[in-house]
Amino acid sequence: MDAIPKTKLSNIGVCIMLYGTKEEDGKVINSNGMLEEFFIAKENGSLIIPVGATGGMSAEIATRLINDGYHKEDLLYLLKETDSQKIVDKVLSIVQQNRNNIEGEK
Repeated sequence: MDAIPKTKLSNIGVCIMLYGTKEEDGKVINSNGMLEEFFIAKENGSLIIPVGATGGMSAEIATRLINDGYHKEDLLYLLKETDSQKIVDKVLSIVQQNRNNIEGEK
């Protein structure tokens, strides 16, 4: 698969990450493509919201961001919560709390 051109992701204000797995040689592994998207979103200053409870690369990215102190409490919640409506509500809350930053930068 070809790499994602950075220009296609440069205007994204919010990057919501779910799952992030793929099948390779009959095994389910974390998606390196999602990791690449994460680095592009980070470089572009996007609000990054990995829903770690979905597992895969989104959990790995959530853990990395939590360790860096990035939206720590919110991402800890999204790493552990399993109720889908509560997850949606939290994601919407994070976006709303950061709305001025998102709109101001993009």
